Amino acid sequence: MRFNMITITAFLCFNLLFFLDVSIGGESNPYAAEMTEWVFQTDNAVYATPLVHDNIVYIGSLDKNFYAIDALTGEKKWSFATGSPVQSNAAINAETVCFEAGNKLYGLDLQGNFKWQVELAPGSVTNQYDSWDFFHSSPVFDNGIAYIGSERGWIVGVDVASGIEVWRVQIPTKVTIRVAPAISGTKLLAGDGTGIRHAGIRQLCAGETYRKF
Repeated sequence: MRFNMITITAFLCFNLLFFLDVSIGGESNPYAAEMTEWVFQTDNAVYATPLVHDNIVYIGSLDKNFYAIDALTGEKKWSFATGSPVQSNAAINAETVCFEAGNKLYGLDLQGNFKWQVELAPGSVTNQYDSWDFFHSSPVFDNGIAYIGSERGWIVGVDVASGIEVWRVQIPTKVTIRVAPAISGTKLLAGDGTGIRHAGIRQLCAGETYRKF
């Protein structure tokens, strides 16, 4: 295994979050244990990728909590109980950290205070279809709007500042979207569980909240 030339990195092993000093780079170091800065343990497995912002690590766990951890010391800064496993990667925009849990897109301030939540797919949902269904869609931002995929092919856009849903579309296959959308100009792209890729035009006109592909 080869490390990139970076100062620190975080990686996951079941329900343990490791933070390593890998500033030496090069081939994997036989003294990796000595490189470990700290280990943070949650009460269940962690599928999400850590997000580091201003020396704080943001990450969710299957223990139904979302955590903020001091990247230098490994000490918990705060946690937020979601009531559902967190299988989504977090993202930050406008001093708001966003992530999905239990079919809801959450917005918290960077001190862990609740700001808003938006239901993504209407009706009942399946949190995990099988033992290989590890990940949920994660939010991406464009012009202050968080876009995220969900069950039955729904893609939702939420204004980060207000928590108001401003855009919603259901892809033709109506198959669950587990990947994060991608945005290019006025186009939003996403793939579904069948392996089909979809591209749609985002037309966010005043008063309009729904556009079909």
